[in-house]
Amino acid sequence: MREAARGSEEAVWLLLERYSKNILRVVRRHLPSELRSKVDSTDIVQSVWKSLIRKGAKFDDASTPEKLVAYLAGMAKYKVYETHRHYTTTKAFDLGREQSLSQPDAGNTAAANSRPDVDLHDARAQEPLEIISTRENWQRAINNSGDRGRRIVELRLQGLTYEEVAGRLNISVSTVRRALDSLLESLSS
Repeated sequence: MREAARGSEEAVWLLLERYSKNILRVVRRHLPSELRSKVDSTDIVQSVWKSLIRKGAKFDDASTPEKLVAYLAGMAKYKVYETHRHYTTTKAFDLGREQSLSQPDAGNTAAANSRPDVDLHDARAQEPLEIISTRENWQRAINNSGDRGRRIVELRLQGLTYEEVAGRLNISVSTVRRALDSLLESLSS
């Protein structure tokens, strides 16, 4: 811990390897079930480490491994709380507004199913021409995004976070976001 406090990159990596599982257990224990499909537990763990390292870890306060684990667990609980608050108070992400795709009007499903004029099945989604057209549009958008845009998409499809993609390609996170936003925008136009 003293080496990490002095700025040793190796010591920081050692701490990450040694204590990430502890943080992950805390996150999984406290993450509400309604958020499990929305939030990856490892993203919260990464957020804990990011906050700790970005703010200049005060390892002097954590003089023993037990105190460090307690400190990290407290940070993890706070991050889970912060995430839950984001998904329950931010209007755009409010979980209460979500509806099941199989039930378009969750409050009045029986009425919708009993009306013959309401077709809950979109026949266009099953048409081969629609699938082919969508694939062609996607390929065209990727080809137009250039080598860097193509590489960003490949890495994201492999499951890397924005930060990991940026690190691998030696670019900023905002550049990654802009490239993906541009790609999505070209698909919608």
